[in-house]
Amino acid sequence: GYYVKTVPKAFRWIQNVSLIRHGFEGLSVNEFQGLKFDTELPSDVATGQAALERLGFGESTVSKSLAGLGRIMLFNYLFTYAVLKDKKPSFQQIE
Repeated sequence: GYYVKTVPKAFRWIQNVSLIRHGFEGLSVNEFQGLKFDTELPSDVATGQAALERLGFGESTVSKSLAGLGRIMLFNYLFTYAVLKDKKPSFQQIE
């Protein structure tokens, strides 16, 4: 995808309901937290925390990512249940 620096206010909520974003965030925190890297250039990232901050996940934790995924999945299940219950087929009564 493309990296967009300015997102219109009407679309900023979309990232909060993205399964891919929460999954990537959790995996990134799991992999980069506590790492130290060998650097050759001054622009290189020296620690895993700096890499997470560069990705925009500086304050993230794995548990926050899992909670976000859980909320999205719970909403999807409840919404699906409500729609299916509302649209259940109706049959003519047998006499």
